[in-house]
Amino acid sequence: MQTRRVGSGDTVAPGAAGEICFRGCHLMRGYYAEPDKTAAAVDQAGWLRSGDLGCMDEVGYLRITGKLQNFRMRELMEAGLSRQTATQT
Repeated sequence: MQTRRVGSGDTVAPGAAGEICFRGCHLMRGYYAEPDKTAAAVDQAGWLRSGDLGCMDEVGYLRITGKLQNFRMRELMEAGLSRQTATQT
């Protein structure tokens, strides 16, 4: 499990916020017959993007701080876009 920078996918430093991502043999490899959905959820290295935001401390304890979808919606709203416009994009 890692927290990764939204957009670039780089691992963030302990204590920094990022998207919670998982990788391992216990996770799905992708969506059956839906490569576009798979590409949105799983990166080339096999990391599953959870859509949750959080930060991990130096010991490895994870604190969940929110949902990426809510974060993006808040950014769009602050930029002056309506909820309807945001969901259409």
